[in-house]
Amino acid sequence: MNYDEFFADAIGRLWHERRYRVFADLERIAGRFPRALQGSRKVVIWCSNDYLGMGQHPKVIGAIVEIATRMGTGAGGTRNISGTNHPLVELCRSWSATRRNASARDLLLSEHGTINYPTVPRGTERLRITATP
Repeated sequence: MNYDEFFADAIGRLWHERRYRVFADLERIAGRFPRALQGSRKVVIWCSNDYLGMGQHPKVIGAIVEIATRMGTGAGGTRNISGTNHPLVELCRSWSATRRNASARDLLLSEHGTINYPTVPRGTERLRITATP
């Protein structure tokens, strides 16, 4: 099987069906949440995981700089392969204890790199990737 051709055809179909995802290239503006730049155009980001704008709070930025200085940067891969950074484990334990909710850990440590299965109707896929039990 020619995999280059297989995947080129699959991506071509996605383009044709207007289902190929193109992500906006944005530059957030520190201190101006939720404003950003898209090239030279000023935009407002109406959807964000930074609901409260805490990603730009001076204490949050300071904590990130301190951790990055001590531990370096980079995700290192999915945590089931490369492990979980200890500060995140501590945060989850603290949050779980405060909320008296063991599932808080699972909420914070869930995998975010999963495939969006509903985009490919079951039975029509040519290549199926499933989670390891």
